[in-house]
Amino acid sequence: MNRVRHIVSRLRAIVGASSRPSLTARPLVPPDPHDLAVRPLDPDLAGIRSLLQPHAARLWLRRIVRRAWIAAAAVALAELVLWSLARLLPLEAAPAIGAALPVLGLLALVAAAVA
Repeated sequence: MNRVRHIVSRLRAIVGASSRPSLTARPLVPPDPHDLAVRPLDPDLAGIRSLLQPHAARLWLRRIVRRAWIAAAAVALAELVLWSLARLLPLEAAPAIGAALPVLGLLALVAAAVA
């Protein structure tokens, strides 16, 4: 086990990855001025905001479809790995795992869509 930790630490040193997640990894998204405004927004800004509202649903749908493709690819890859291993090794639980993978992919997609 010590040898594995040593190899992993060496690989992290080579790649430059740290064991802790970076605090600057997430981009800073400023708050919406409409939510913070104590006074009415500038009329030009309010006009731009109202013109962008019809596009919000379409952009949301595009984001969900993109995430669905990613989830489907991940499930297909996991199924491929599972059934390749099941071909080489006797895995009695392979059918149950194979049935659970699409369900887990769907749950991950729903979690990504809601977030």
